Amino acid sequence: MDKQVIEAHNLTKQYSFTKRGDGLKAAIKNIIRPTKKTVKAVNQLNFSVTEGETVGFIGQNGAGR
Repeated sequence: MDKQVIEAHNLTKQYSFTKRGDGLKAAIKNIIRPTKKTVKAVNQLNFSVTEGETVGFIGQNGAGR
């Protein structure tokens, strides 16, 4: 049986950022009441990597790590 060197269960990662608008009016609004948006990059990811394996993850837009 191969030895598992990495094991992950239910990984979730979210990014929050301030949504920006165009123009002076939107810039002033962002200072007074910024609009926050949250995006889930990973939602409940499960995986394991055994010794000697090479892995890569490719995202929805083709970007990977």
